[in-house]
Amino acid sequence: QMIPLLAAEFMRASVEFPIFFVKQEQTGNFKPAALMGTVANENLIFNGSVVRTHYIPANIRRYPFSVGGVSRESEEIVVCIDEASDWLNEKEGFVLFDEAGKASKEVQQVGQMLVDLLAKDQATDSFVDCLVEFDLLERADITLNLSNGEKVTLAGIYKVSEDKLNSLEDAKVLALHKKHYFAAIHAHLSSINQINKLLTLKSSEMAK
Repeated sequence: QMIPLLAAEFMRASVEFPIFFVKQEQTGNFKPAALMGTVANENLIFNGSVVRTHYIPANIRRYPFSVGGVSRESEEIVVCIDEASDWLNEKEGFVLFDEAGKASKEVQQVGQMLVDLLAKDQATDSFVDCLVEFDLLERADITLNLSNGEKVTLAGIYKVSEDKLNSLEDAKVLALHKKHYFAAIHAHLSSINQINKLLTLKSSEMAK
C-alpha cells in the first residue's frame, strides 16, 4: 500500500502519488512514503504487469538489490541481492560476476546507484528530523468515499501542517530556506491531491 520515498524524489513523485509520512513502530521515526492503495496490501499503481505511472520510485528501481553493512561496527558496505526474487535467473539479463570472479560492470554500476541512494536516504532522514524538530508534522487521517458507497479510512498517516508552516518564526523559515527544504515541502502538500487518482483507479477496479 505504501512505498518508501526519498526527499529528492518528491518533485517527480508528487504528480503521480500522494506523499505522506508514516511513523515506524519499532523506532518511532517518521519516513516519507508514496501511497499506492486505499486499503492495506492494495497497490493500484503497480498491479501485476500493469504500471500506471510515469515515475518509478528508487526503492522499486533498485530491486532486487539493496545495500548492507559488513558488520555493525564497520563502515564498509556491500551489495546485497534478494535470492528469492524472480528477477534472479540463469537464462537472461546480466551476469553478477565475470570469469575472474569479480563483480561485473553492471553490478559495479548497481553498487554506485546504491551508494547514491544511501546518501539520499540519509539526507531524507535529516529533512524529516528538521520537520519534527520544528513540530511541523500533524496526523492526517482521511476518510475516502468509494464509488460503491463504502467508506474507508486512511489512518496513521501524517502531513506537514500548513498552519504551523505559515506561522513559523523567521529564524526557522530561514533555516528551511537555507537547507532547500521548501521545494520538497510544497511538493508533498500538492501531492495530496493525487488521492483523487487513487479513487479513480479504485473505481475502475471495482467496475471490472
